[in-house]
Amino acid sequence: MTEKEKMLKQMLHDANDLKSYQMIWLGQRIFVMTTASFAHLKSFLHCDEICQG
Repeated sequence: MTEKEKMLKQMLHDANDLKSYQMIWLGQRIFVMTTASFAHLKSFLHCDEICQG
């Protein structure tokens, strides 16, 4: 393998790492947003029960 091929392979490897990091970050953001909205919804529904009771 030539030096150029090695460099290209390393660049490809780095790009794949970056992609997986971005996917992990995106997944965490989505999880946080849905968890937060569920918590908000839950407290809203709970408040509704108290108001009626």
